[in-house]
Amino acid sequence: MESIKKYMDEIRRQQLNQLNRPLPSVVEMGKNLVQTAVDSAKSVLAGEGLNITEEQAASRLAICNQCEFYQDSRCTKCGCYMAVKTHLKAANCPVGKW
Repeated sequence: MESIKKYMDEIRRQQLNQLNRPLPSVVEMGKNLVQTAVDSAKSVLAGEGLNITEEQAASRLAICNQCEFYQDSRCTKCGCYMAVKTHLKAANCPVGKW
């Protein structure tokens, strides 16, 4: 039963990704990158560190893999490469999923 659910979830994700959602503009992606860098710097300066554990990052990326905005390893809401962003302690999902 669980494998059928996973299969159906994967089919749904693939169908949503076929919508070919456009990425944000270069300016918007730049703003998002700078904001993530600033938030990460604040986290480091506050002594909270830069990265989360591999398990936490994998959990975040698993959520991204099921998201309708995840396409070709990037988020079409913020434009970020999620394999990188999911490791950053101060980073957030642009639609609040993690």
